Amino acid sequence: MFHRHGFIYFNNHMYDLGTLDGGKDSEAHAISDDGRIIYGVATNERNNWRQVIWRNDEIDNKYFNTEQQEIADEKDKQAEQEKNGARAPSQTASGARKSGARAPSQTAS
Repeated sequence: MFHRHGFIYFNNHMYDLGTLDGGKDSEAHAISDDGRIIYGVATNERNNWRQVIWRNDEIDNKYFNTEQQEIADEKDKQAEQEKNGARAPSQTASGARKSGARAPSQTAS
């Protein structure tokens, strides 16, 4: 299996931009006019894509919507727990009533 890495081409050389810790892939999508900031995506240790910025030869994913990243991280954590046999509490409710029976809110006091 081949992994892809974002790169920058400068002075006839390709420079690998690297990945997030534990990640295997990255892609560069845009570069600032002065060439100092590169925007793209990279996989994390769970192989999920994250938005990233390369700045001063370092990769960072903390400049983007942290709330969305936290939600995605929580989903990743739950999926990992379920995969390892630990089930998350169920959010499902079920029930039944006989035809013609009154719902509790319709019962006379």
